[in-house]
Amino acid sequence: MNVNGTPSGGQASEEPRQGLLDFVPNDWGPKFDFDHFSITLTRTGPNAVAFTADAHYVVQMLSAQPKRETALASDELHQFSAEAGTLELIPDTSDFAGRWHTPKENCLFAFDPNWLKELAEQEFNCGHLDMRPPARGTVDTVGHQLAQLIRNEIATMAQPSRLYLEGLVMAYAAHLLRSHSSAGDAAPRRGRLHKGGLSSWHWKDTDDYLREHLASDVNLKTLSERCGLSYSHFLRAFRKSAGMPPYRYLLNLRLNRAQELILNTNLSFDEIATLSGFCNHSHMTATMRRLQSITPMELRRLGA
Repeated sequence: MNVNGTPSGGQASEEPRQGLLDFVPNDWGPKFDFDHFSITLTRTGPNAVAFTADAHYVVQMLSAQPKRETALASDELHQFSAEAGTLELIPDTSDFAGRWHTPKENCLFAFDPNWLKELAEQEFNCGHLDMRPPARGTVDTVGHQLAQLIRNEIATMAQPSRLYLEGLVMAYAAHLLRSHSSAGDAAPRRGRLHKGGLSSWHWKDTDDYLREHLASDVNLKTLSERCGLSYSHFLRAFRKSAGMPPYRYLLNLRLNRAQELILNTNLSFDEIATLSGFCNHSHMTATMRRLQSITPMELRRLGA
């Protein structure tokens, strides 16, 4: 895949293992790779790109581009006004060129075609998958909302939660299939969905695993495979059992562990943050203040 632009070098926070976003210059924004998809929050411009897609790519605009120019499966660039929230879909093997004349911010998603097809089969009983790029300038409100959540996690958190990002991108993939592919023509496979929560054995195994790996980079692939479920089925079953998504449950476990150590040990806050799965003392303090309206220092004073 080739890209034309004006990169200046630089480092991204995460490098995709599968290479789905290798063509994006590192200094355009941080990249996050998962087993079947990747995402980057890009900030660049004025600039231009041209490539042949080797995955399904989706551009979700987070800022407006008054004079954006694109060409999909064509040599001719078409100029149009792209509002914030505009969605562009570039199907696998398609030729794409784009040019913009003002700085922009957007989320760029890359989905493995085989995995997206499997997801369409699991969720929508869709054996043959056709991706359907919307007309130029089409605003996708749901996609925009999900992209904003992703943007906020990447841009504002000292250490973005990969489990949270993974869940958001999964939700985006399901929305993409429902709204911009032939999967939307089929009825969801409600009869085959996991209607209840996790079995008692699987719940205990998952809960034990999360508690034992508070300081680790937990991912949905590991959790779902331990239960023998697909990503989407595991997410639904987990939420049914826990009343919340996995990332929030893990965050609560980390906060509980931090509180326990604050009240019952003399460890420093930096040590407690590390043992509890936070990237540093500041991250732990900010999270505790936001979700529990108290700081580690205030909590230790109360327990003294």
